[in-house]
Amino acid sequence: MPSSPPRRFADLRSVRVGIFGLGAEGRASRERLEALGVDPLVVDDRLDAPGVQRTGAGGLDALHRCEVVVKAPGISRYRDDVVGLEQSGVEVVGGLGLWLEEHGPDDVVGVTGTKGKSTTANLAGHLARGLGRRPFVGGNIGRPPFAADVDVDAHDLWIIEVSSYQATDLWSSPAVAAVTSLHEDHLDWHGSVERYY
Repeated sequence: MPSSPPRRFADLRSVRVGIFGLGAEGRASRERLEALGVDPLVVDDRLDAPGVQRTGAGGLDALHRCEVVVKAPGISRYRDDVVGLEQSGVEVVGGLGLWLEEHGPDDVVGVTGTKGKSTTANLAGHLARGLGRRPFVGGNIGRPPFAADVDVDAHDLWIIEVSSYQATDLWSSPAVAAVTSLHEDHLDWHGSVERYY
């Protein structure tokens, strides 16, 4: 869980924001912030692209000058550089956590676990459609629910696959949470089986 108070995307309009990692969720966070009029600093470990700073080429120092950093799920919350950001007073959050605080948990199903998340999320979406609902199925599979091309009004149920990486960035739980299985895995990211569980 982030060490900061719960935040929403809209709360970031008036603060210095960085994005750490520009994968699918990082790109969606950037688009969401830009739509709100925020021009975030973007830092990535490996990506060389216009408007993106490399972590080791001054990017990490630049992130320390931000008030909030939206971290990509693939970057471990337990990495020394992330811990260092938090210790220096920077709030480190995740896009899915920001979205859930903004959207609210009531019509959200979170599916997590070591194996079987995608199958379970897709099956739940299929069943919901059969019952006349209009579900969005995404998250760790497909698109983040806060991606710019997601039509919020087209959905009345949100089925979100949540990786353990994303779960550490949530302040709140969806109204329904399903854990498919739990086995020793992802220990390079979490650091220990106890912390993963």
